[in-house]
Amino acid sequence: MPDKAGPARHQEGERNVWMREQPHREVDIDKVRAYALDLAESTSLRYVARLIPVCVSTLHNFLGGAAPHPRVRTLLCKWYLRETGKGAEEAAAVDVLCEPFTGDERQQVRAGLLGVVARAHAQAGRKVPEWIRRVRGDG
Repeated sequence: MPDKAGPARHQEGERNVWMREQPHREVDIDKVRAYALDLAESTSLRYVARLIPVCVSTLHNFLGGAAPHPRVRTLLCKWYLRETGKGAEEAAAVDVLCEPFTGDERQQVRAGLLGVVARAHAQAGRKVPEWIRRVRGDG
């Protein structure tokens, strides 16, 4: 006779490991809110909601200060980590492109490349990606 108690339960040790492996639990939700608000102001609420993905009304309530449901918090934090985690790969790519140059020349080429990418985003009506600011050292 099948067990009606529901799906098989994880052993306590397995569950604890699973819980610790979730980096989104460490994210400051106010930083997520500020980041999402900045992006929504430069694009649209619908666009940001699609990226996360959550309903527009859910995102609207969250940006208004509401505490998100745990599942929604997970979606928000994972999205935030994906968005703000960008930078290491991009910085490495810029470094590879600047490799033939040395000293001050390398710094000038690096700044120039980052400037071109930032201007391209601005000309397209997009917000300059956060990773560009981090790679530049602006924030």
